[in-house]
Amino acid sequence: MLSWRHAEQLAMVPLIDDAGNGRTGLVVAFSRKVDASRVDAEHVFVVDAHDPLAREAEEQFGMRCRCPLRGRVRPVKVLAVNNDLIEKAEVLPAGTQFSEAIAFLFDEAPVRRLVDALGERADFGVRINGEFVVDTDGRAVDAEFTRAELPTGDRPKGSEFGVQGGLFQSWLRPVLG
Repeated sequence: MLSWRHAEQLAMVPLIDDAGNGRTGLVVAFSRKVDASRVDAEHVFVVDAHDPLAREAEEQFGMRCRCPLRGRVRPVKVLAVNNDLIEKAEVLPAGTQFSEAIAFLFDEAPVRRLVDALGERADFGVRINGEFVVDTDGRAVDAEFTRAELPTGDRPKGSEFGVQGGLFQSWLRPVLG
């Protein structure tokens, strides 16, 4: 389950962080608990966006430069779901290793400036490298987002079986409140 619909506009989910504050983030829930300590924001749960300073390269050379966004990945507990979307989650205490959901928490001020600078061009790419998201039994999640449907994975529609690992890919158009 996700906190966004693939390729659609999203008002970002306000998460409750470990200090009790609302934080902007993206949430992914799994069918089993995963080892959140192995998931980071630089290599495993990566969110990227257009580089707002690269407009000249885009215009002159047809290049679309994208950059990973700075953030943190934390284990979370899903608190509210509506229409198969996660609407609210709470960051679990520091040191929590296994959880059924993880969140990419944005650095609030920079992401707001980025969305404002990009305007209608704002979109976030989301990638999760499934080889590194491991459940309590030591199995990597089946991560492909085939047909942009959940459950994810390369399994035939309706099957419960898939191959471990793979790359989850999605995107969304952020709207910050």
